[in-house]
Amino acid sequence: MVLSLFCVMLSSAVFSSLVMVSPLATWLATAGLGLGMSALFGTSLIWTCQYVALKHWHMAATTLAMSLGNTSPAFLIAPWIETYPMVLPYVTVSLSVVLCVMFAIMLCFARGRSRLTA
Repeated sequence: MVLSLFCVMLSSAVFSSLVMVSPLATWLATAGLGLGMSALFGTSLIWTCQYVALKHWHMAATTLAMSLGNTSPAFLIAPWIETYPMVLPYVTVSLSVVLCVMFAIMLCFARGRSRLTA
């Protein structure tokens, strides 16, 4: 998970700093974001389920929050993307930082707890 978070942060930093300089850097940063994000959802969900007993409504709320979080940046950025093209890279960096902070909070929450057994 740490490697995925590092890949996301590095890719979003490259995306925000080199997006206007090189189309290749934009494509590589986008691929890095996809590579880092693809491994995070399943891994973090399974890791959380090892320490926290999740009920059905927890999973429903998680799915709803994930869906809203996945679609909301596109709706929030769309009105400004034509006049301020750098808003997308800045939002990407901001969301990557939020993701890393949430990981740190989850890590602090799970530290010291014993794993749940079935």
